Amino acid sequence: MYARGAADMKGFLACCLANIDLLISLDMKKPIYLAFSYDEEIGCLGAPDLVEAINQHYQEKPKYAIIGEPSMLQPINGQKGICIFQTEVNGSAGHSSRIKQEVSAIHESMRLVLWLEEKMNRLISDGFTDDRFPPNHTSIHIGKLYGGIAPTVIADQCIFTWDVRTIPGETPQQIYEEFQRYCHEREAILRNTFSDFAIKTHPLHPAVPGLDTPEDSDVIRFIKEMSLEQELLTVSYAAEAGQFAEGGFESVICGPGDILQAHRADEFIAKEQLEKGVEFIARIGNYLSE
Repeated sequence: MYARGAADMKGFLACCLANIDLLISLDMKKPIYLAFSYDEEIGCLGAPDLVEAINQHYQEKPKYAIIGEPSMLQPINGQKGICIFQTEVNGSAGHSSRIKQEVSAIHESMRLVLWLEEKMNRLISDGFTDDRFPPNHTSIHIGKLYGGIAPTVIADQCIFTWDVRTIPGETPQQIYEEFQRYCHEREAILRNTFSDFAIKTHPLHPAVPGLDTPEDSDVIRFIKEMSLEQELLTVSYAAEAGQFAEGGFESVICGPGDILQAHRADEFIAKEQLEKGVEFIARIGNYLSE
């Protein structure tokens, strides 16, 4: 069994380390592997290398992967996937009075942003939803946009970043390819006004797959028994669970702390959650010793 701690809240790692003496003293019939990855916060970059290393190094491959993201120690069998993109629009500079004779990178970026919002709305109206998730659809969000140098100067550059959080069954690649087709249409039109008009989009990090562990999987039975919780939940935040599932591990998310306290000033985990997390790891160790 493999266990990974949250990058935003190190509580799960602390719970594992607090149990080291106990785990060493137990005569476990099956081992527990503690594996620590890196750069989870900037794109889950370390997990694929870690998955490959585990699969290649150990003769006995771990069957389960428990990802200790904050879930209030509720078993999580589903998470959304994520990919972050950056789009760069190259227009033509000029006096603002010549807006019809030039191509504003900002104006064109606004059209692209609205296209992305409408794409999200079309997915919802076309029934691509999964009510297990809040919200129940793939979300597309523009988080940063900057361009231009003055109100009276037509902007020749504009850059915006956007993320796609996909429900199981959808991929960011599908949305990216459709977006690219629309961008090519805009390029063909606007190069009649400015021949160097261009739209370039690239991912800021590789897509992170979602998680959709079947409810009848062995790991679900196991995590319900170990967590003392029978209800399965899903989450909309990204984590490494989907990457471990792709690597051949039956994967779940279950860790101390509340995601509501993550990514903000004075981030914390309640002491009660840490205590329950220590008990959770100890329970797993004792179970594997029976």
